This record gives sequence, C-alpha cells and structure tokens, in this order.
Amino acid sequence: MPGTSGIRIRRIALATIAGELTPILLLVVVVLIYETRGVDPQTRQAFAERVGMWLGPIAGAISTFGFGFLAARSTDRPLLHGTLVGISVALLDAVLIFAPGAKFIPVFAVSWAGKILAGVAAGLLAARR
Repeated sequence: MPGTSGIRIRRIALATIAGELTPILLLVVVVLIYETRGVDPQTRQAFAERVGMWLGPIAGAISTFGFGFLAARSTDRPLLHGTLVGISVALLDAVLIFAPGAKFIPVFAVSWAGKILAGVAAGLLAARR
C-alpha cells in the first residue's frame, strides 16, 4: 500500500534488504564450496576477501537491478522507486562496511555507484513496461 506520497516504503525496504543480502549469501556459498577443498582458515579468509572484492560489486549491482525492478514495477513512479532502492542499497552497504571500522578503498565508491545506477536502470525499465 502506498504512503501519502505514493512511495511504497515496504517494497523499497524489502528490495533494499534483499538486494544487499543476495550477494552476501552468494559469497558465503562460494566460500563454502571452496572450503570443501580442505583449506585452512587463513587461506579461506584470504579467498573470501579476494573473491568478495569482485563478487560484491558485480553481484550487488545485478541484485539491486533485479530487486529494484520488482519494487518499481506496477507503481505510479517507477523511476523514483528504482532510484530509491539503488540509493538505499548503497547506503546500507556503506553502513555494513564501515560499522566494523573498515578503511575506505576506491572499489567501494565504484560499487555504490554501480548499485545506484542499477536502481535507476531498473526504474527506467519498469517505467517502459
């Protein structure tokens, strides 16, 4: 049900959570599969960090696009909904990265930009349907 502004907050919130959790769960699955090779914890950690540096931004943009599209379709303002999902996923990602005290690296900004652009693209696609 839309709020007084016509923005479907629940849709945006659910798409944000799903858009952020999907790449995390995918990374966990990839690391668990790698772990079946019998590697030690240090090697596993190094692998997770290396793969996460690529998997996170790519899968994050893809999942933001998919869930942004789902949130934006069948709304009166699909571009706004898709964009809000992209921004929300990027902000949630930043909070999850910096809360434990991580240092900024440029790939974070690229990842956030990708998520915002994916949300905008999802909104544009939903507007065309």
